[in-house]
Amino acid sequence: NAKLPKIPREIPKVPMYKSPSLGYILAGFIPFSSIYIELFYIFSSVWGHKIYSLYGILFMVFILLLLVVGTVNVTLVYFQLN
Repeated sequence: NAKLPKIPREIPKVPMYKSPSLGYILAGFIPFSSIYIELFYIFSSVWGHKIYSLYGILFMVFILLLLVVGTVNVTLVYFQLN
């Protein structure tokens, strides 16, 4: 049984980028803004009477959403565990 000294130790402050509240905000804001910009261009092209294959573009936006959400999740988990 090892005896540990009873010296109080200072707990370091958590950096701002590791705070859970900032992670919650970023986890919602980054995918929302990415998809909002993509959908803005899609709807402006539809209402601007340009010809696009709408379902193909929506599928690409869905794939982009999956990539952005996955990247944000991996990044935030890395920052929380590091």
